[in-house]
Amino acid sequence: MNDKIERLSATDFEELIVFLDRAFAYPPDNSFRQFLSLIYQPTDALMSCNLAIRRAGRIAAVAGIFPITWHFGDTVLRVAGVGGVSTDLELRGQGLMSSLMAHAYECIRDGGYHLSYLGGQRQRYSYYGWEIAGVRSTMIVRDVNLRHTDAGRAVTVQLEALDIDDADTVRTLKRLHDSQISWCEYADEAFLRYLVNWRAIGHVARDDGGKIIGYALVDKAGTSIVELVADDADVACAIIRALIESEGGPDAFAVNTDWLPASFVRALSAVAENSTAMRSGNWQIFDWPAVTGAALAFRHAAQALPAGEVVLAIEGLDQAIRLQVSDHGAVSEYTEAEPDLRLPPMIATRLLFGPLAPADVMLLEGKATVLQAWCPLPLSLSVQDSV
Repeated sequence: MNDKIERLSATDFEELIVFLDRAFAYPPDNSFRQFLSLIYQPTDALMSCNLAIRRAGRIAAVAGIFPITWHFGDTVLRVAGVGGVSTDLELRGQGLMSSLMAHAYECIRDGGYHLSYLGGQRQRYSYYGWEIAGVRSTMIVRDVNLRHTDAGRAVTVQLEALDIDDADTVRTLKRLHDSQISWCEYADEAFLRYLVNWRAIGHVARDDGGKIIGYALVDKAGTSIVELVADDADVACAIIRALIESEGGPDAFAVNTDWLPASFVRALSAVAENSTAMRSGNWQIFDWPAVTGAALAFRHAAQALPAGEVVLAIEGLDQAIRLQVSDHGAVSEYTEAEPDLRLPPMIATRLLFGPLAPADVMLLEGKATVLQAWCPLPLSLSVQDSV
């Protein structure tokens, strides 16, 4: 059957929410309308992000393509976040998801996106070109770690629960959010929903004079800090200490460190009990020079990389790309030079962006060995940005 694929509208909102909750077996008190309110709203603009197939007039399968504007260091990238991919329980096995994902791929490829992100089972989405990559890093800070160190004692912070109806506070948090080294762009109204996306719980940090000097977003389980923004490393450590030592606070926090400034990470590494690193998601790159150039420049700015050059021929590209680090900076650009490596795109993604070291992906020889020093390159979005 050649099913028609349509874009939904605001009038389809209630039907879509009921469909998604049923497909993912979510109860009414943990509905898509509640924990993903950032992207599921009864507006034509957001609902049109959802591609759907109908059977007998009802939604039978759906996949969402949600545009994300990512400020990655000095580069702005357009990301297609793919989410809500699902098929009616009674209609699975009929190729509906395959039709939607093939169509979604074409929309993204032709839509001017630099790359695409989703979260899902590796092989399921590898059929359509998405591959696991990126590194999501966390540090585990326990109460016993703080008990035996002075971390977080250099400054005093007063924590208060975030009141999203306090317009002045929310504006200040948005300014802090938008000053990070990596952040995604939201209009004022959407930023309100961003703060509570995935049912995050917000905590605002003030100094003794009442000035806001940072904030933390904690997951609904109360055990992970998914976003930590602070004036400096001392304030960041003080926020973590205050959260753990608060009445009813947890014994430990897993702190997402992907986009913390290097000084914050170093301060936490001197205290944390443990650290973890895992894939940040399933990725597909469409503009290789833009994405690799942004990631290489970002990494080089954080910590000077050894000089070198490697030319990669990636299947599907008309030209090879040259990655180069020198005294003048880090660049990625198309070139006519003879390639050092010829790679399928999914292997190139894992080679450059991890989560494993390049030598764990393939044997490196000659000029390509410099990748072992450069990679994995950074590639991840905040948990709050996930769709």
